[in-house]
Amino acid sequence: MNKKILFIQPTIYDCYGELIKTNRLYVPPLTFPLIAALTPSGWEINICLEIIEDISFDTDADIIGLNVMAFNMDDARRSLEIALEFKKKER
Repeated sequence: MNKKILFIQPTIYDCYGELIKTNRLYVPPLTFPLIAALTPSGWEINICLEIIEDISFDTDADIIGLNVMAFNMDDARRSLEIALEFKKKER
């Protein structure tokens, strides 16, 4: 049975406090596809770009990876919120 990794690229909030969403990206981030390509066989990889799709907090993934650009406080804040939500599910 393969172990599962869920990589999440968080979106950020707009000036009204709503998560920014769209239906397409012209220049998608390459961090997770690169890490997925370097991951040893035996792992099932899923990538969630939150700007396009909602995060499934009910995932059965063994590992959750978040891509955070720490210089962007909005990005860091949203990543912390996601991490805390997964932490709640852990109990």
